[in-house]
Amino acid sequence: MLINTGAPSEDRELLIRNALTAAEVKRSATLLDPVGYGAASFRRQLVDALLRDFRFAVVKGNRGEISLLAGEKGDVKGVDSEGSYASIVRSVRTVAVKTRSLVCATGETDVLSGGDAVLSVRGGSALLGRITGGGCVLGALMLTLSTAASSISAGVVCASVLLRLAAERAEKISNGPGTFQAHLLDALHKTHPEELLNEAWRVEEVTE
Repeated sequence: MLINTGAPSEDRELLIRNALTAAEVKRSATLLDPVGYGAASFRRQLVDALLRDFRFAVVKGNRGEISLLAGEKGDVKGVDSEGSYASIVRSVRTVAVKTRSLVCATGETDVLSGGDAVLSVRGGSALLGRITGGGCVLGALMLTLSTAASSISAGVVCASVLLRLAAERAEKISNGPGTFQAHLLDALHKTHPEELLNEAWRVEEVTE
């Protein structure tokens, strides 16, 4: 069950709660993408309430959103993140401990933690930051692969690696953000699972 707060409303909050309650009964994996957290009071209140009342397997957001969730400073303009986040490793670990979730902060590198070790995933394309929906695609990939992988964390890491590999391939044949978006979807479609076996170099453990 993927919960994305990109277009929140009171009616949708009720639908989200009903869906999460059903997911809990079925013990389905859940992912929260707190899109625009901090950009408006309603978004902040909605996400805070969901994290208070439900436990998510994964919480994925951009660096601004994760920093704000950790109680750190963060700049969010609309649903996008702005600024530099030197303490992002600490922020990711803080949110992971507070929510008991696997947390991923996206950016130039993806930073992930379940509360102890922190991993980063590198590579990709700067054009990912020039299109709309890149983060939403990543959330969908994370949840999809997590249901098939040996563990939630394995699926989340594979999803991050897959998107960055596909982005590199798409950039090579794109003329700009418009063509990149289409080529990215094609590259994701064409990538075979066994190709990820050669991409372990992208993942490393980091310290603050």
